[in-house]
Amino acid sequence: MKFIKKNWKLILTIIIILVIGLRAYQRFGTEKPEIAQLKIQEVEIFNLFSQNLEPLSLSCAAEPIVSVSVTPELSGTVQKVLVRDGEQVTKGQLLFELDNIQQRVALQDAKVALDSVELQLQDIQKENDFDTQSSLLAQTKKQQDIIVDQARNKLFNTDLRAYPIDDPEDISQAAPQVIGNFTCLTSGQYLVEVYSSAANSGGSYRYSGLESGTSTVSTTTFGTAIGNCGLELVFPEDFKRNEDWVIPIPNINSSEYFAAKKNYEEAVENKNIALNQTEISSEQISQQQGRVTQASLRYQLAVDNLEKTRVRAMSEGALNNFSIDEGDFVNSFSELGTIKTIDRLELVAFVSTEDRQYISTGTQVIVDGIETSVSMVSMGIDSVTKQSKIIISVPETLLINEGDQFECSLDRENSGRNKRDDGGAIVPLSAISIIGTDSYVFTISPEMTAEARAVTSGALLGTNIVVYGIEETSIIKDARGLQSNETIRLNLEK
Repeated sequence: MKFIKKNWKLILTIIIILVIGLRAYQRFGTEKPEIAQLKIQEVEIFNLFSQNLEPLSLSCAAEPIVSVSVTPELSGTVQKVLVRDGEQVTKGQLLFELDNIQQRVALQDAKVALDSVELQLQDIQKENDFDTQSSLLAQTKKQQDIIVDQARNKLFNTDLRAYPIDDPEDISQAAPQVIGNFTCLTSGQYLVEVYSSAANSGGSYRYSGLESGTSTVSTTTFGTAIGNCGLELVFPEDFKRNEDWVIPIPNINSSEYFAAKKNYEEAVENKNIALNQTEISSEQISQQQGRVTQASLRYQLAVDNLEKTRVRAMSEGALNNFSIDEGDFVNSFSELGTIKTIDRLELVAFVSTEDRQYISTGTQVIVDGIETSVSMVSMGIDSVTKQSKIIISVPETLLINEGDQFECSLDRENSGRNKRDDGGAIVPLSAISIIGTDSYVFTISPEMTAEARAVTSGALLGTNIVVYGIEETSIIKDARGLQSNETIRLNLEK
């Protein structure tokens, strides 16, 4: 007790510290740290080349063709009207034209650009053609061939001599003299066998090897040809009968041989270097061909846009409520009248916006076992069904009445239609990510992360774009906000 009374302040301080420490532990020590949440972005896949889609089964109804709308695809000022209200028109007949100055200028510019890149391609191919004598490559080859031929000629004709066949290093004997210029292109040797004969010189010789034949020994002054490659032999007056000689071409025994050989090899090497530097690589030609393809697509797009300024009848019939005049301004896809048809039926079906991307004019359809095709796909959404309307051509052999229902099977065009013959692919604009001046698409790694793939952009096709350099079969459909190596999750409901 004496101890407690004496040290009560110290004991009280210790107790207070312990209580504060216990409460702090209870509040903070047992609290679990927050776990950082990993950002996972949900994405949808766009298949490029291989979807293997099943045919689409739809219910098709036979309905009367009451009217077909007259609608332009572009906005603009009416430049020319070729028909009037109430007039009978045929399918495809030109009804009116919009002001098309912009489209005509764009078409002209596209044609100039296409002609320019095609001409550049022709020039490249021409300059890269050995058969075109005026080409830079042909001229370079011609010049280098002359240099190589001169080096080879010097190699083959340097210090030509005949050596005793039994002892090629013995040059003390009276050997025949080799004169002339060897003009053939094949290296090798001549074997010369001298023998006695009734010739004026008293001898003849046979030769074999590079060429073969016989000839009379000529002495001192005149030479006799050995074959047809330009060489001749002149024998000394004291030539020996029954002696054999060898003439190596080139003369590998000569002290000048190695220098001449090196000169020839350098000429061949320099020729290859010059041709490689002059020759335009296949990659450069391929790049120019790609430019031609892109220019061709832009030209075709310009042609299509110009055609859109010419509004044509979608069906045969009589114009109704058609009252436009030159100078009027019209909006795109606005109804400017209708074409009334008489006593005609059509097969009508409706598809979702998802399925519409795989259906186009000409898509194959089977109706009651009879093959036909889609004749029209609506670009808009039906206000009642909230789907896209498609019209199917009625087969001539199919008997239908108004209100009849049929089961129609459509061959959905798989995504292989996005693949182009020039190696490009048509993808949604949303799939392209622009980083700096470069274009990218995103693929999915086995670890479920987004991986950027560099591509080359081509022509714009509405809401789509042509790209080159895609090897994968599927990409992420919407690249907006994506970053490389970002963790993703597939949206399987779309």
